[in-house]
Amino acid sequence: MMFRNGYGTAVLSIINNHYRYEIRKRNTVLKKKERWSNIMFKALVVLPLTLSFLCLGINLYFDSSGIAFTGLIFLFTSYIGTILQHLFILFANWQDFIKVLSKPFSLIIHNTKVTVRYDALLYKALLYFPIQELKYISNRMKTERNTLNSKVSLLIGGIDKIGIFPGLVAVLISLNQISNSGASSWAQPIAYASIILYIFGFLFQNAIIRADEKIQLIDFIIDVKSCHVNEPDR
Repeated sequence: MMFRNGYGTAVLSIINNHYRYEIRKRNTVLKKKERWSNIMFKALVVLPLTLSFLCLGINLYFDSSGIAFTGLIFLFTSYIGTILQHLFILFANWQDFIKVLSKPFSLIIHNTKVTVRYDALLYKALLYFPIQELKYISNRMKTERNTLNSKVSLLIGGIDKIGIFPGLVAVLISLNQISNSGASSWAQPIAYASIILYIFGFLFQNAIIRADEKIQLIDFIIDVKSCHVNEPDR
């Protein structure tokens, strides 16, 4: 095998261009849904979270229970907005909601159909590359994927498994503490840190999921090409 300069970059360029095409096509098909989802994220998550941290910074100087309480209200709004946005993405309309409740398996089938629809183009584009080059890119992508996953896990810990609700509970505990005694609660740092780590982890988990999809497709192409190579002449 000739390990030339830039070996495998053509494969990576095709994968990257296909990903951009897939995102662009999905945004065209789901343009209205994506637009409202982005508006909801900015209005109910980013804006309240920014105002909450602003109140937190102001409270460091003035030490006011009223400012701290207001900041926690904004933080609570950001938590609720995060949950609502996920629900909005999952259920585009009430018919999808009813369908998932009655037939949960249909959601998996629907998402698989969407992925397969775009995978066909990438399959055709990568099918003509040598097996050795595809194996090399698959191994490199697995290494980079595992490295990113390890770094994200070190930062966010187990928040990807326990979800957003412990942080939401910490907000409620902090609100109750301030309203009753006017003092900050031990749970307040947890409330602020949890949502930041959750948003950070969500963004990078999405990248890891997309990498897994492409790796699985490359490995499938390798298996197909290997079977053709090993077929006896008839």
